[in-house]
Amino acid sequence: YQPTNLPTYQPTNLPTYQPTNLPTYQPTNLPTYQPTNPQTPKPSTMHITFVIPVFKDWESLALLIDNIESIKFKEENIVSKNYVIVDDFSLLGNHASFLGHRKEKITIIELINNLGHQKAITVGLCYAKDNCIDSDYVVVMDSDGEDNPADIPRMIEAALELKSNILFASRANRQEGFKFQLFYKFYKFLYRMLTGFHISFGNFSVITHALLTRIVFMPDIWLHYSAGIINAKIPIETLPVNRGKRYTGQSKMNFVGLINHGLSSIAVFSELVAIRIGIFSVLSVVTIGLIGILILSIKKLTAVAIPGWTSTVGLTLFIILIQLVSIGLLLSFITLSSKTMKKVIPYHIYKDFIFKIHTHAK
Repeated sequence: YQPTNLPTYQPTNLPTYQPTNLPTYQPTNLPTYQPTNPQTPKPSTMHITFVIPVFKDWESLALLIDNIESIKFKEENIVSKNYVIVDDFSLLGNHASFLGHRKEKITIIELINNLGHQKAITVGLCYAKDNCIDSDYVVVMDSDGEDNPADIPRMIEAALELKSNILFASRANRQEGFKFQLFYKFYKFLYRMLTGFHISFGNFSVITHALLTRIVFMPDIWLHYSAGIINAKIPIETLPVNRGKRYTGQSKMNFVGLINHGLSSIAVFSELVAIRIGIFSVLSVVTIGLIGILILSIKKLTAVAIPGWTSTVGLTLFIILIQLVSIGLLLSFITLSSKTMKKVIPYHIYKDFIFKIHTHAK
């Protein structure tokens, strides 16, 4: 079937619709909205946790907390303070009485035995990591007043300005006597010679909580806090401050304790110290050997008279240096072999040393 050719439908030309000119709508001038009594932005709240070791120095601790509460921070900041006090086996017996006279938020960690200053700090840091998670900064300081609370705002401002996760207070001026300062300079010289590092600060420091969560896993801080931070190669900033005066009483650390404290800071770098001693011993033996060859050459090849005791002294020095080399090599081997031993992680064991926790919240 073939359909016939039907004509294509052509529509007629319809007229295009033209809208009439409507007037444009002009809104009336409405008054600009002016808010009544605009509110100023609320100041931010900064949370600071203070980790403070104490050993039979509660009167100074009370004065320290009073001075911390009286310091002024920037006006735009509201500062919330929390105190973690580590009692290093003071056997006070009446922590509740001490807390009863305080209005601040205080936690006292009573240790099961005397661990020493550095381990007490480490226990406090581990506790703060677990229980003070809202803290912006953790401040480590001593309880005797020699770490001046008035320096804390400057230290925090410097840490913020430098974008530093940890800042130490370096000692610009010390209050100790001549004898202590003499030994302290010798200690700094010995520290520099044995480790290659310069140290001019103690425990007084400001740490961000973000870094604290990593510091507590560093084995070396269990032996010495500040030296452990240096050995971990963490970028450190320092702020010069004047050392304060002790509030009351006498220091509980005697001369032997100071020596132990200094040696602990060097022991953190035991591997480096052993290698440096070994290198020094070898160089010394080589030097003495060259001097001996020179003396023998002068004696055999020239007519210059050499005292008879020279050979005895030279031989004695050579024997001493051989012993130093032996000690240095033995120390190096012992240190290197100790790397195969499992190191103590402070965060994993700190709870084992806590006898009781006393809390008081305002």
